[in-house]
Amino acid sequence: MINPGSSDGFESAAAQQVATTHPDADLLALRASFNLVRLSTMLVHRLESQVHREAGWSMAGFRVMFCVWVAAEMEPREIARYSGLSRAAVSSVLNTLERDGLVERHRESADRRLPAVARSHRVAPSGSADPLWRAPQGVIQSVVPFPTDRSV
Repeated sequence: MINPGSSDGFESAAAQQVATTHPDADLLALRASFNLVRLSTMLVHRLESQVHREAGWSMAGFRVMFCVWVAAEMEPREIARYSGLSRAAVSSVLNTLERDGLVERHRESADRRLPAVARSHRVAPSGSADPLWRAPQGVIQSVVPFPTDRSV
């Protein structure tokens, strides 16, 4: 049995195992995909625990609300497409956001069969939620340090 120890050790052990069993495998692609998945998982976990939950949001709620905030009005299927959530998840999140007075549903879109979702008057296009929109930068910086000087 391999005792990889750290995640870097696991990555090396995985690359070694793949190289042994599949000599033609692209180990650089393996390492890149392994680290991207790991990074994504870390980032989502930190955003959920350090930003969204503290503000009373779920990650799904934030993703849906961000779509509606950007577009001002969208159909649920568009929200699902842009947020990466299933239509069922979007429907559930919209029920919660509507109950909390953050979105409103109406049937004034081009296809009257589909409801349009708009941010409510309680959600300003800018201003009131600024700390929530800025907070992810600090979380991202803690996961992957990047230069703060954007002029480069």
